Amino acid sequence: MDATMGQALEPLFTADDAGRVTSWSEAAARLFGRPSDAALGQQVVEAVRGADGALRVVLRSDAEGGGWEVFPGHAAGLGAADGAGGDGDVEGPLVRALFSVSQLGLLVVDRDLRLIRVSAAAGSMHGSASKDLLGRRLDEVYRLADPVGDLASARSVLETGTSVFSRLVTVLSAGGYRQHYSVSAFRLRRADGEVIGLAMTVLDVTRRERDAERTATVSRVRERVGRSLQVMETCQDLADALSPGFADLVVVSLIDQVAGGDYPPLRPVDTEQLLLRRAALRTTGPPDPELAVGGLEAVRGESSYVRALRESRPVLLRSGRDGRLSDTPERENSLRAAGAHSMIVASLTVRGRVLGLVRMFRCGRSERYILPDLQTVESAVAHATLCLDNARRAAHDRALASTVHRRLLPRPPGVRLGIDTAYVALSPTADSGTWFDVVPLSGARCGLVVGEVSGVGMPSVATMGHVRTALRALAGLELQPDELLARLSDTLTQLAHEWTGVADSGDLALTA
Repeated sequence: MDATMGQALEPLFTADDAGRVTSWSEAAARLFGRPSDAALGQQVVEAVRGADGALRVVLRSDAEGGGWEVFPGHAAGLGAADGAGGDGDVEGPLVRALFSVSQLGLLVVDRDLRLIRVSAAAGSMHGSASKDLLGRRLDEVYRLADPVGDLASARSVLETGTSVFSRLVTVLSAGGYRQHYSVSAFRLRRADGEVIGLAMTVLDVTRRERDAERTATVSRVRERVGRSLQVMETCQDLADALSPGFADLVVVSLIDQVAGGDYPPLRPVDTEQLLLRRAALRTTGPPDPELAVGGLEAVRGESSYVRALRESRPVLLRSGRDGRLSDTPERENSLRAAGAHSMIVASLTVRGRVLGLVRMFRCGRSERYILPDLQTVESAVAHATLCLDNARRAAHDRALASTVHRRLLPRPPGVRLGIDTAYVALSPTADSGTWFDVVPLSGARCGLVVGEVSGVGMPSVATMGHVRTALRALAGLELQPDELLARLSDTLTQLAHEWTGVADSGDLALTA
């Protein structure tokens, strides 16, 4: 019978310090002609009576419970096996070191994917003694996030012999936290080709994966937030980028005067009088009627809000024996009912002005927020606040242009014109540079004007005012329409030359 690494990993049988058999492998049953139920509990000399050939006895380490492991006596060491001619048995000490001292988790499973050997490091990763895991199938020991895919991968290695390297396996711990492991699996075969199981290496990569998730969160915010110049849409984009993935519930609130279009207040703000209006909401659970978009809430009753607004840095809170998420009993009860257990509050502050707050919650079986998550929030919110301020400025400019546009439009004409007029606006947008006019002329006549200038916003409105004023002045000279338009064109050309090179005039539209 030839020795293999598989035999080294799986002893023929084990015995306790009193010499009684404690485990009996299939190979031992074939070699000694005695089934396991007849050998377990027997003295070793009785269990192997009548067998031919030498046996090699290895003292088990304390980490493995003490006792003895018994291997075929002619198992060669690594030095002899590779032709080096070494006399020392390296294989046994190497295997013992890997299973008892190495920080790399090692698992050996049989063809039914049941654990037959577990290293001390793998037991520590699970939080159990190695011997307590033996005899149980992989999905019975570990709460696999993808049990179907992970077990199918292991069975594929058994059937095909193609090893798997660095497969990411996610396991749910008893507390509901996700642990990530990099697992490699290799098939074990005897010298005669019989498949006896798998050897697996397990490396804890939880920290690496969590750092990758935080980086992905910031990337999502930078990709999605800022594509729109609408304030409410930008707030919703921020909530959608954070949940799901980084938060189970996200609430974005703006200071009431900012939501109404006014300038944001300068820091430090008077939190006693400050009101927040919810601008966006995203949740992975059922909606909470008390957190409806558009609702108002005061800041003065929440110390976490005050801290975030005054310090301009994220604040982390976790509920528990000594912690609460809210200073208001009603709000605390509502959050507990939703299963929220940790929260991060961050202020939306840019250029010394405060726009609002964003609150992120994790609920249920999601992992609690920890301190490294604060840096992620800080980076994400810094980008989102700049985009939100740009949207606010654009909204202010649109409102200003629309107001000036309306003021420049003609009032309803009087009855002295001798005609009745009616109109309907067909402008594609509210801030489009289009207008109409009814100009009284002598002889009971009137001029009907429809115009449009290039561009949008305040530059277009300014151009519209120039054109309308010039046109009314030219119409009073009793010119024919073609001559009037020619002189109007000359006037615009002269204005364009005058504005050339003037600071802040690059966007001024002077075509109509």
